[in-house]
Amino acid sequence: MQNLPLKIFCNLLGVLCLMSCRTPRYVYTTTTVNVPAFNKKGQGFAQASYGSSKLNTTNGHARGGDFLGAYSFHKNFGVQGRYSFRNEKDQFLLKSDFIVPVPDSIGTSTVFYKRHEFELGTGGFLPLNRSKSIVMHLWGGMGTGRSVMNEQNEVAGINYQRNLRYNTFRLYWQPHISFVPSPYFNISYFFKFSRIYFKNISTDLNEAELMPRMLNDLSAKSLPITEGGYSLNFGFRGMEGFRIQQQLTIAGSHGDRSLRGLNLSLGLQYNFGNIH
Repeated sequence: MQNLPLKIFCNLLGVLCLMSCRTPRYVYTTTTVNVPAFNKKGQGFAQASYGSSKLNTTNGHARGGDFLGAYSFHKNFGVQGRYSFRNEKDQFLLKSDFIVPVPDSIGTSTVFYKRHEFELGTGGFLPLNRSKSIVMHLWGGMGTGRSVMNEQNEVAGINYQRNLRYNTFRLYWQPHISFVPSPYFNISYFFKFSRIYFKNISTDLNEAELMPRMLNDLSAKSLPITEGGYSLNFGFRGMEGFRIQQQLTIAGSHGDRSLRGLNLSLGLQYNFGNIH
């Protein structure tokens, strides 16, 4: 009983610390972008990639898989699709902003994310020279996804959890330029402009907990995102159709949410149809 006032003080301090510190949570993680390098009718590919994102914390990870495909059904038009999943973990040290002497760290917050997204689009491409080695593309479409955040906190010896679930809806358009000097090599430079809408939100976080995590009014505003980077594909003679794909994507936003904005991916692509 004699330690009861101390425990109450420590718990109250921990709650106040959580409310006073800005500890944003990532509502979006960039993934591998579908960047076809078509230059004629009847080209297609299926691809599987492994992607990893830059972390802003220690003792964490952000990685997952991407499955992509596209097909040019016309000499200037095609369709594309993508499915991505990500498993992520961040760990934060909780610190106090008070003047009174307290330890630098009074607890930890470990956050786990699971994300899934499916995307469909269509677009057009136009060769810029007679050899069709330089091609301009413009694609667009929509996607839907599901994200789950599980937060496990330890503050002053007290353990508790918080959860957040929401669906996403994406609209996007994507210009890129492809250089195709040979059937065994191409490189593309792309931008992808998206707007993300958050739907069907459920959480046990209260308003005082949502604000420092930058999760308040999540359904009230959409999130504009700009992604850019390059996509490189190369193969070898004797391995017809197979290509190694490497991509770097960097994302940013002028919205008031936090996102994980770098993805480096490596994949295996199988090309079919009119590949020569």
